[in-house]
Parts: sequence; structure tokens; C-alpha cells
Amino acid sequence: MLSGVIENVRGGLMKPEAFRKAERTRRTLNFSLSSTRVDGSRVKKKGIFSLDLDCTNRFLLAGSSDGSWYVHDTFNFTQSLDHEKKCVLRCSPRTHHTRSISTVEWFPSDNGAFSTSGYDGFLCIWDANNPGQPVDKYDREEPIYRHHTNPVSGSVIAVCAGGEVNLIDIRIGSSIQKLPEVHAEIKEVRWNPFHQSQLMVASQGGNLIEWDIRSTFQYKCYGVDQVRLSRRPVVTRGSSGITTDSTTALLQAHTGSIDSMRFSSDGQELYTFGASGKMEVRRWKMGVTSDPCIGTLRYGKKHKGRGNFSIGVADNVDPPIVFAPNSTSVVVCDMKDCQAMKELVGHFKQVNCFVYDETYQQGYSGGNDAGIIVWSGNKTTEQTYVEEKAKKYGCRESIESTFQPKPLIDLDDDDD
Repeated sequence: MLSGVIENVRGGLMKPEAFRKAERTRRTLNFSLSSTRVDGSRVKKKGIFSLDLDCTNRFLLAGSSDGSWYVHDTFNFTQSLDHEKKCVLRCSPRTHHTRSISTVEWFPSDNGAFSTSGYDGFLCIWDANNPGQPVDKYDREEPIYRHHTNPVSGSVIAVCAGGEVNLIDIRIGSSIQKLPEVHAEIKEVRWNPFHQSQLMVASQGGNLIEWDIRSTFQYKCYGVDQVRLSRRPVVTRGSSGITTDSTTALLQAHTGSIDSMRFSSDGQELYTFGASGKMEVRRWKMGVTSDPCIGTLRYGKKHKGRGNFSIGVADNVDPPIVFAPNSTSVVVCDMKDCQAMKELVGHFKQVNCFVYDETYQQGYSGGNDAGIIVWSGNKTTEQTYVEEKAKKYGCRESIESTFQPKPLIDLDDDDD
């Protein structure tokens, strides 16, 4: 069947880009447990809180709940399909974070440097070629929930600590700006990949706010039905404590806390993840003032415990797909028709994070079971791996014997 499609591309009956998009979509929708695995021999038995791939989609950076980080090489140069994604770099026990790592992130367009932040209040800049100690270290004196580096400038980092957002320029080594205080505690920050001055912040109360850092006197607050342009609140400190005077109340994007958000590659859409009775994923259109929410999907039940959740987005496929955690599994969400397509099962404990490799159509998920699971939709490679392994060890195995995704149940939106 694939050979016939290739002949159509060669004959001009099908555009190459349409073929590439269709193949990416097919592989992504067919995700299942990969036969390859991530080497865990050098990793402590602690939960994985954050994952990130570098600009080449080769090196996988993982942050652990014990304050340590690890770098795995995902490429295979062994000329054999039976291989492990080896741990090639790890932090020193004397220099890692003293508490759980909340975010790990490679610098944009540079796989030689990365940043980590944790609940000990420190933001650390690391050189991958000299990982003995951090190149630079910033003390925010409050637990850091999330940080994100501006993908356009590459030097300004937005840090969310203690309910406030500070902008740090690593070229001068200090904080250059502090966003005005809002009503709710800020929990997530994300830069627009196409607009270097646009910063989205999300709060524990379900507020979604767009700041233009060039002028912080006004901001946009996103709600389900509208976008409201408001002036920043005036904060006064007196003998009676801190009082806030604002002309308008903040709109709510989610009824519960917003735990994660991701932009599409063109910066025109935003995907948010929160929990309000059920797990909730929403799709937002940037730059519109009426009906900015163009899709809402509710599934599963709210997590009983607290976690540092992070979603993965595949927007180079049709339909756009969001990979969201659901207890011990990952739900594949179709954000065009707003439906849960299937559930990826493989972890034994709560799933915290997911990262999508758009170049090779693979996924990596981390959870409290201290494992990083590889998800792949290339059935040809997986079948070849099983056949080679069966021939090598003289046993019979089938690709069908691997863990398969199960259909998602209990999707009633009205069920609380």
C-alpha cells in the first residue's frame, strides 16, 4: 500500500508535503510501546518530573524528583535494533538541586547548554561539555514552579517563583523585569515562539493572561467566551496588609488550576491542561476577542495526588494531537474533533510529563515509577526488531504481544 502511495507522489498525483503529513499522522496515531528502551542503570529510583529534547531531537534531558538530571542519547549507531538509549551525562551528587526539579530545558538552537530549576528556589545554567558545576546560578528564594527561555532571543528566561514572574537576562546575569502582581498565584509561563515580547502566564485559579513585556500597563485575560483587555491591578501595602484594586475581575480559562500549556509551532494556537473534577484540555486561538476557546476535551478523573504535569503537542499532523497524563497512562487527544482517541498504557505509577519528537515521530513519557518509556508508531521497524530478536535467541515473538493501547472509557462530560 505504501509503495502505491509513493508511486502517486512520483507521478505527480500527490504532493510530497501531503504524503509526509499523512505518514506523520499515521505513525503518531499508531503509537504503542517501542521495542527500544531507555537505559536506567545509572539513574536513581526516583520519579521523573520533566523531559526535554534538544534542537536536533537527539539528546533527551530528564529531571528527577531527587534533584538530579540525566542526558540520554536517543540515536542508534550500533547497527542493531536491539539497543538501549544510553545515559551519556549526569549531574554530580554534590552540585545537583537539593529538592525536586520542576523544569529542565535545552537552550534554543544550542545543544551545548541547558537550564534546570527546582523547588529549592534555584535556577541553574549548565554547560553540557563541563557538567561538574553550573555555569551560573540564580537564587529566587521561593520554590520555582516553571521557567521558560524565550525561543526568539534565546537569552531571556521567564521564571515563575513564589507566585511572581521575573524575567532574567543571562547575558547580564540578573533580573531585568518583574511582571505586575495579579490576583491568583502564577504557576505556568510560556513564550510565544513567533513573538518575542508575548508571554502567556497561567495561575492556580485557572486564569490565562497574555502579557506584552514591552508595556505591562495592560494585559489580555482569556475566558471561554471572550478576551478582555484590562489594566494592571494596583497593589497597595498598608497597615491592614496588601490590598488590590482592579477595574475588572479576571476571567477564568479553567475552573481549576492550569498545570501546563504549549503553543503550536506557528504561535497562532495555545493548548492548556488543567484539572477541575475531570482532566481538561483546551485549544485557544490567539489574537481573537470573541470565542477564543475553539475546543474543550474532558476525560478521566482528577488526580488524587499532586504532580508536576506537562503535556506534549503534535501540531504537524492532521488532526493536531495533545498527549496528556491520566493517572498511570497517557491519553491521545484529538483536538480537532475534541475526543480522546486512545490510551497509552505502560507506567506503573502516575505519569508526570510527555515530550513529542516531531522529526522521528516518537514519544517519551516519564512518571513516578522512575521510568522513561519510548512510544513509537513505526510498525515496520518494530516488526523487524522482533524478527531479528526471535532469530537471535531462537524464540517466537510477535509485535502483537507488546502492550497495546486500550480504548478510553468513562468520557461523559456531564459526569462530575
